[in-house]
Amino acid sequence: MLKNKIILPTIAAFLIVSSLPVYSAYSLIENSFKKEGKFSGNQLENLLNFNDIPLSPLFRKSWEKLLSDSSSFSAAYDWQYKLKMERLVKSILKKDTNALNANFDKKPIRNKTSLTDAIYLGLQVMGHNKPTASELHEIGRYEIANFTALENAGYTIYVSNSDPRLEILYTDKSDLYNDGQKDYVKLSNKEGTDNIFFRTTELITSENVSNQSNSDIPVYFKAKKGDEILDIYDPGYLRNKLEIQIRAYDSDEMLQYKVWDWNQYNSNDLDLNCYIANNLIKIYCEIALSYIDFIDSKSPNYQQKGSPLTGANDPFKYSGATPGSLLYYAYKYNSYYDLRIFMFTVENNNQRIVYVSYDQNNELEYNKSTDEPIIDKHLKETNNNKENRERLSFNPWIDLNKTMRGFVEKTWNLLMFTMEEMS
Repeated sequence: MLKNKIILPTIAAFLIVSSLPVYSAYSLIENSFKKEGKFSGNQLENLLNFNDIPLSPLFRKSWEKLLSDSSSFSAAYDWQYKLKMERLVKSILKKDTNALNANFDKKPIRNKTSLTDAIYLGLQVMGHNKPTASELHEIGRYEIANFTALENAGYTIYVSNSDPRLEILYTDKSDLYNDGQKDYVKLSNKEGTDNIFFRTTELITSENVSNQSNSDIPVYFKAKKGDEILDIYDPGYLRNKLEIQIRAYDSDEMLQYKVWDWNQYNSNDLDLNCYIANNLIKIYCEIALSYIDFIDSKSPNYQQKGSPLTGANDPFKYSGATPGSLLYYAYKYNSYYDLRIFMFTVENNNQRIVYVSYDQNNELEYNKSTDEPIIDKHLKETNNNKENRERLSFNPWIDLNKTMRGFVEKTWNLLMFTMEEMS
C-alpha cells in the first residue's frame, strides 16, 4: 500500500500540470486491488480494457505510460505465478504425492486437432526434454494430441513397450496386435484425457535410479481400423516413437517435466493469463510507437519505411518469442506460445533453474506430402477461426480466453493498418 500512496499523488500531479490528456492505465489497474492489497478477480479485464489512445505524436507519452503502467502492474502477477511454481517444485522435492501424481483432468482447451491421417503426439516437453519417471513410481502422463479424433473415426490406438522398468497404465490386455516386429496392446483413453499414463516398476529404486543404462525408454504406437494402420507423424522432430526418460525425482529433468505438466493442465491460471496479457500490451504499444515514429516529423525515423513490429514480416516460422510470431499465432490460432525461465532457491540454498518452453521449434503449418511449410502469402488475408486451430497436428498449451481474443484482434487490426501505411 505504500507504493500506492507514492504513485497516486504523482500521477494526479502529472495530470494536473499536463496540457495534453494522458490515457493512464493506472486508474483501471488500481481497481484490481482491494484496500487490503488483494486481487479483486477482475484484473485481466482491467488490464486490457483501457481507453483507446490516438495514434498521434501528441500522445506519445500516453503510449509510453500505458507500457510502463502495465509492466508495473503485471509484475505482481508474474511474481504470484512464480511463487506457485516455486511451491510446486518444493512439494516435489518433499515427495508430496499430490504434486507428483498426474490426475485425470482434461486439458482446459476448447478446440483440439481433428486430423486423423496419422498419430500426432503432443507438445515436446520444454521443446527439448522428455516426459520423465522416477524411483518414486509416481503416475506420469503425456498427450496424444488426436487420441479422441482417431477414436471418433473408428481407430483403436495400440502401444508397445518391452522394457520391464516401465509400466504403461490403462491398457486392455484382451486386445492385442502384432505388426510382425512388435507386440502391441490396446491403450485406453482414460476418462477422455487423450493421455498415455505411465510409471516405473519396482526395478527402479533410489539406489539405482541414477545409474541406469539406456535410461530413455522407447514407447511405440499404432492406430488400427480394420486393415488400415497409422503411424506417428512428427515433421518437426522426426519422432517415430515416444521416449520416456528415467531420472531421480529431484533431478532437473523431473522438475522441468512436472512444471511443464502443471502448466499444461492449469493454463487458465489467472496470474499466468495476466502475465501473457501484458506481453500482448507490449506488442500493441510497439506497433503504435513505431507508427508514431513514422509520422512524427521530429523523429529520426520519420517516413522511414519498415515493419512496425519485430518479426512481423516473417512470423510464420516460430523461432523464438518474437512479437511478430507471438501475435500471428495468437490471432490465427487463438493460442499462445512463450518462453519462460524460472529460478528457484531450494532448502540447501543452491539456485536451480527450471526452464520451460512451449515452442514447437518448427512450422505450424506444413504440407504432409512434401514437408514444405505452407504459410499465408499475405498477412492481411489471414483469418481467425476455429478451423485454423483444428487442422494443426498438435493441441495448444493455452487457449486465449474471450477477453484476450478481443484484445489480440484489436492489436492485429492495428498491425494491419500500420503495415499498410508504412510499406
